[in-house]
Amino acid sequence: MKSIDKLNMLNNIIISSDLDNFQRITDELYQKASNDEEKNMITKFIEDSLVNNFENMKEELNTLYFAMQE
Repeated sequence: MKSIDKLNMLNNIIISSDLDNFQRITDELYQKASNDEEKNMITKFIEDSLVNNFENMKEELNTLYFAMQE
């Protein structure tokens, strides 16, 4: 499986909060990385995914909260 496919799978796992698979795929990606630049790219991807997912959840919670206030 290509690294980009694993990264996309990882993003889906982040969304689903499947921590065991998150750890397994993260470990595989870091082991496959051939240098620090690739490892940094993986880390950046994970950080961006987490931030984006957090922002989406925050927006959804705000929407739900304000809908319940009406």
